[in-house]
Amino acid sequence: MIQKNLIRIGLIALAVAHSDASANFFARFATLVRSGLKTTQPKPHMAKRLALTTAIASGTGLMCKDKIANAPEDQTELAPIFYQKKYNISPFWGLEKALHAFDGCKYGKIAAHLQKIFAINRFRSTGKVTDADLEKVHEKSYLATLNNSATIARIVEVPILRLFPASFLQYSFLDPMRYATQGTVEAARAALQHGWAINLSGGYHHAKSDRGGGFCVFNDALLAAKKLRESNPGLKILIIDFDAHAGNGNADPNFQDGTKLTYIFDMYNRDYYPLGDNMQHVDFPHGLKAGIKTEQYLSVMKKNLPQAIEKVKPDLIIYNAGTDIYEKDPLGGMSVSKQGIIERDEFVFQQARGGTKPIPIVMILSGGYTPESASIIGESIENFVKKNNLVPIREPKLDKK
Repeated sequence: MIQKNLIRIGLIALAVAHSDASANFFARFATLVRSGLKTTQPKPHMAKRLALTTAIASGTGLMCKDKIANAPEDQTELAPIFYQKKYNISPFWGLEKALHAFDGCKYGKIAAHLQKIFAINRFRSTGKVTDADLEKVHEKSYLATLNNSATIARIVEVPILRLFPASFLQYSFLDPMRYATQGTVEAARAALQHGWAINLSGGYHHAKSDRGGGFCVFNDALLAAKKLRESNPGLKILIIDFDAHAGNGNADPNFQDGTKLTYIFDMYNRDYYPLGDNMQHVDFPHGLKAGIKTEQYLSVMKKNLPQAIEKVKPDLIIYNAGTDIYEKDPLGGMSVSKQGIIERDEFVFQQARGGTKPIPIVMILSGGYTPESASIIGESIENFVKKNNLVPIREPKLDKK
């Protein structure tokens, strides 16, 4: 009862907390909750489920500071990189730092790095994905349950979220995912036009047709595939999934519509969540042992990925570029260095863009749970954009006011 009252008091205080003093209070409150609930280190297969507990309880980027200007109505001159402040899951007055190291503002930090390196001020952006589009890949009955706090709490397996109003969870958690999901759809479309594109979020590869999981509510990659095929019915797509955790949502057989047009190449930690779920439906599964080192990881990739691309001959590659394979990541269970991640991303883009017949590729970010995640992604994008001689990024003329 004492624990429950502590939680209730904290939730009431959230509504009026806006100062540095309240931030200190929440840090202390989080410590009390953790000790009161006798929190222990999560088991490997449970770790990802606990990753974003308090990042969920946040605003849509309102606490994340960036100086990115809003995109103009005509975005045709902008580089095919998608970002907006609403992607961010902003820090919650210090509470999330006391519970987990997830950086809810990392998307804005990546954008800021690219802004500085490429001297650009604006990125492409979109609105939220519609329910009508989500129903193209998810069951309507499942989407209806997202109006219930208990459902969201079940998806992320954080029971405390049952105490939050559903409207708050919709705004703080689902809205950023809706913007990011539409960002993936539009980035995939832009990749077909420009040869490449990046969405600085997305990668919700655990979301299945009838349920969410692993902090993934909407499957953005498969929705993008569905939307693109409305105008390109025979479009063949290869999903390259390099998140540390297996993409069991992407592999959900219920997403198949009877035509084999989507293929999956997945390199994942076989000893961590989701423990091989649906991997029998993956075309090129490569389960790796926990703790795999950089050299071994890159060796498996360089040996097998070119063969898969040659076999599939895709019209588009959707690249799920998780950084939770990083050696310092507490949830990925792998030991790949920062430079190894940069080399991985460069290799993937070389495979897509370096042949006699370049393949359009769209990159989405997926997992990454260290403070270094944003800088690794930013430096990696900087590297492969330059080394692969992609279309020069330039700042369009500012709109006259």
